[in-house]
Amino acid sequence: MKIRKNLYFRKIFAVLLLIGIIPVFILMLAVSSMTSAQTEILYEVQDSSINNKRKQMEVSFEYIDNTMIRTGLSAAILKSVRLPREAKHFQEFNAANIQLKLLGSLSFSVEDIILVSNQQKWIMSQESFLPISESAYGPLAEKLDKIPQSSFWYYDESYVYLAERIPVNTNKGNGMLIAKIDKKAILLELNEESQNEQVIILDENGNCIVGVPEAAAIVEYVKASEEEWTALLDGQPQQTTYHKENYVCAVSKSEFNDWTYVSVVLNSDMKKGVESVYRVMWIVIASMLITILTLVYRFSKVLYYPIGVLNEMVDKNLSAEDQGTLLKDDTITSKVHYLVNKNVELKKRLSDREEYDREIYLRKIYRNEPVVISSQELIRHKVITEPVDGRHIHVIALKYYLTAENKKDAEICLFGIKNIISELIGTTESFVPVAVDQVVYITHYKEFMSVEGALLQLQRICEMIISAIAQYMGVGVNVGVSRPVFSVEDLPAAVEECKAALRKAIGRSGVCIFSGVNEEKGIVLSEIRIKQKRLQIVQSVLEGSEEQCKEYLDAYFVYLDGVDYYLFKLEVNKLLSDILDCYNEYSLQPEYGKMKEIADFDITKDIDSIEKLKLYLWDHFLKPLNQKVREPVESQHVITQIAEYLNQNIEQNISLEQCARHFNYNPNYLSRMFKKQFGKTYTDYMIDKKLERCKELLSGTDLSINDISARLGYNSPQNFIRVFKKYTLMTPGQYRNQHKGKKDNSE
Repeated sequence: MKIRKNLYFRKIFAVLLLIGIIPVFILMLAVSSMTSAQTEILYEVQDSSINNKRKQMEVSFEYIDNTMIRTGLSAAILKSVRLPREAKHFQEFNAANIQLKLLGSLSFSVEDIILVSNQQKWIMSQESFLPISESAYGPLAEKLDKIPQSSFWYYDESYVYLAERIPVNTNKGNGMLIAKIDKKAILLELNEESQNEQVIILDENGNCIVGVPEAAAIVEYVKASEEEWTALLDGQPQQTTYHKENYVCAVSKSEFNDWTYVSVVLNSDMKKGVESVYRVMWIVIASMLITILTLVYRFSKVLYYPIGVLNEMVDKNLSAEDQGTLLKDDTITSKVHYLVNKNVELKKRLSDREEYDREIYLRKIYRNEPVVISSQELIRHKVITEPVDGRHIHVIALKYYLTAENKKDAEICLFGIKNIISELIGTTESFVPVAVDQVVYITHYKEFMSVEGALLQLQRICEMIISAIAQYMGVGVNVGVSRPVFSVEDLPAAVEECKAALRKAIGRSGVCIFSGVNEEKGIVLSEIRIKQKRLQIVQSVLEGSEEQCKEYLDAYFVYLDGVDYYLFKLEVNKLLSDILDCYNEYSLQPEYGKMKEIADFDITKDIDSIEKLKLYLWDHFLKPLNQKVREPVESQHVITQIAEYLNQNIEQNISLEQCARHFNYNPNYLSRMFKKQFGKTYTDYMIDKKLERCKELLSGTDLSINDISARLGYNSPQNFIRVFKKYTLMTPGQYRNQHKGKKDNSE
């Protein structure tokens, strides 16, 4: 060790002496290299920063793009864009809106998702569904529709838009799917990690898409110098002086959408600081040149002291075995590297060991093997971070059916299933997923206001897990869920319950069984029986029977008791759609705000119980319809006005729909009015009036049968003769001869 000590000391002394002999050369070289190194480091850091930010934005944009393509290919979207905006398609539009909301919940800040039907002329966003002419997005949709591309970007003063044609990969289609992104969100994403750096985005033509005005002005100033701008586009950062301030600019070109990302960093303070440091360095160097020869020995000792201390500290931490390993190279650097690598390896082993112990502990719980179960033990094994007693604790067992060719494929599939479960159920309120004999167990814990609220949320989560695993992994699953327990000590009982529920689900693909809830009831409703009950409700309203309607409504919800959450909401929406059809017949305007509240029925919404849902349906939809049905028929004046209009235009062949549109009535409602007032249908009424006019023309004019037939709108004389004979028991010629004979006799 003494030899090593003298060696270090001599090296230090020699270096200081060399500096004393050739100070000018060394100092000039040092100043030059420091300047260039500082500049290169600054350029590399800024170049790396703008590349990282560009890649970060590309990942976000590509994720939005891919998600929009998948959404555009979904059956709900493809079907809805071809449907007219009518109440009878409420279910399809509701499914499409759910897709938009799922797309709108991306991790990147997407302000709105817009679905445009060019074929049916309507626009649906996450919160609105309007015709193109009434929608605030109408002008935007018309602009984007003129761009002959299947997928493209567009921007205005405040937002950036990503448009995807539907169907995808077509320049023209039935509609478009548009993601609306706030420029402020993009700017915040770009500049949130750096206070001195400002990033702007330019389009393929060099126009500013996103960026603060000050940074955009600096970039425009650089663009004015063609040489600097060309070098910048070639990947060479440039320094420029703008309004007496020094800035460094760097560029990163995106191949994803041909956008150019420009980084602008204020460099004035750093430049002034470096210049000040250089001035101080020259003064220090001049002083050192005077005293270097006399003080070199003293400085050698001073400089060696920390090395000696560090060497002693390292030697104390090395065992005899370690020193034997480092026998050939026992420099301080080698010893420090050896200790650091050894520490990293120990930490990795410790982490792997903790994960292994945690999985073994959870497997014992799920296998109901003897093990101590308490909040303290769960925390000690790093399963949870704080006690969870008092919360709703459910154990979920997911059986997956996989036929893998090799062990590696099976491990990859299991890894994907665990990732999907963790993403959908979350990691902050659940144990890590653990696989035991092709069954994945998860324990979910959360505070709920009621058991019903916990059940509804878990139903949605399980449905999403089953759907996602089937879609992305191509694997069928069954799920069993235990009843809630409120103490971790009751976990063994919950595990047995979820296993029992899972056994009842096996053999029925994609089925989720909740212990004690839907074990005995079929999860699929009888379409015929439930449709009969809906028709009973609607028919009782149309008959004006208020009490009967309420009884049928109660029976309807009793029949739905215990049905899965998704099917329950689907059936309620079907009932609402049937009621709205009656609204259209009676020209009633429904309360669209109340319709949305019923469609969003959930334990966490305003309508949070079955009783409230029934009350809403009765007060806001069934009761107004019942009152309308029981109102007296239109006044005789209105009926007379309609009859006069038809008599005056009897030769124009006016249909029921045309007449209803002229007087602003629903055709079905107008038909019932005619039946009640005249005792005949609209069609019979028109035939009678036409026959009266025909008789007048036959007896009072010399027009031919063909002319009369064409004048009254019959498609052929034969058809006219057939209808006339059917209602008068004689042909038009016989009628004319008979009445002309009477006329001649009277004369």
